[in-house]
Amino acid sequence: IGMLLACLALVCSPVSVPAPAEVVGETAEVQLQIGRPLVLRTKADVHRTAVAADGIVELSQFTPREVSLVGRGVGTTTVTFWFRDPAQPPVIYAVNVVARPAP
Repeated sequence: IGMLLACLALVCSPVSVPAPAEVVGETAEVQLQIGRPLVLRTKADVHRTAVAADGIVELSQFTPREVSLVGRGVGTTTVTFWFRDPAQPPVIYAVNVVARPAP
């Protein structure tokens, strides 16, 4: 399906992505807690990004290969990555944001 994530950090739950990819851990979806960031490092340069519901996930791109997702509201949305290489198809992830547990 394409080059995906090489490194995931600062999440409570691991991630499952289509092959080929290098991922730390595996589950059925990307899950974030409100206010907690997820740093993604891709193998290819990301050219464009989109978040279907901005109120749920905030996306910041630091470099062509480093992107951060931060949970902003409880819910599920999609995040899409388009790569600079036109032969590389876009990649779409379902992102589920959950509330932080009570202390």
